[in-house]
Amino acid sequence: MELVFNSVSLITSLVIWRRSVRQSINPSCLPLPPGPRRLSFISNVLNTDAARPWPTYSAWAETYDGIVYSSTFSQHIIIVSSF
Repeated sequence: MELVFNSVSLITSLVIWRRSVRQSINPSCLPLPPGPRRLSFISNVLNTDAARPWPTYSAWAETYDGIVYSSTFSQHIIIVSSF
């Protein structure tokens, strides 16, 4: 019985945590523009070159029609491009 209670508590905590994380990323709950798939904590750090990010941003703009959402650690970026 204790195992069931612990499992239910854990699942409930994870659901609440997941919803709070989503609220902190997008508090207005409006849809974000499309963008490349993010890895959990590091987000899009591995997808961009820190010294020259604009070639990557240009490629994303062509792929996602000019407006792209990206994030790096806790920094959220919306890239608007006219190509």
